[in-house]
Amino acid sequence: MPRVHFPGRGVVYGLRRTDKYLLLRLLGLGVLVFVYYALDWTLLRLGLREVIGFLMGFTGHAAMPVDSGKGIFLVVESGFLFEIGTPCTYVNLFLIAAPFCWRFQRSAADNILRLTILATAVQVFNVLRVLVALHFHLSGISWTLAHDIPDIAIRFVVISISVLLALRSDNDFKLPS
Repeated sequence: MPRVHFPGRGVVYGLRRTDKYLLLRLLGLGVLVFVYYALDWTLLRLGLREVIGFLMGFTGHAAMPVDSGKGIFLVVESGFLFEIGTPCTYVNLFLIAAPFCWRFQRSAADNILRLTILATAVQVFNVLRVLVALHFHLSGISWTLAHDIPDIAIRFVVISISVLLALRSDNDFKLPS
């Protein structure tokens, strides 16, 4: 570990700036994962169900919301029962990507705007993703091909790009002289 000598403070063991940023991001990720599991995302799930139910009419499919004591469901025309779980909202994807979208060289206001844009983009994209998956499934494509495989690919791409851009940003950042 590198040693840095500061007059009056002795030897201080330090980390490189990029390592500090990575540790801060990972700490933030840990906190946000805790938040994900600690909170009840029912309102977000209900909102997604209402939006998808409304938009299904534009794809030529009828949908009806169903509430049960055990979950939030959408019944689509052929009797397909679609449960809207918390992972369906992509809130977990947003919370995983958020620490890696933070730019330490920017102001808090800029970063909050950046995260707001990310949250909005993730939710709009997610509505389209679920709508397309349901439409394809009702058209005869298996749920695995219509939903599961694209879901895994989207999560991989978004998280990978977020992490790589964060690492690039941290390495490009120069302290003002």
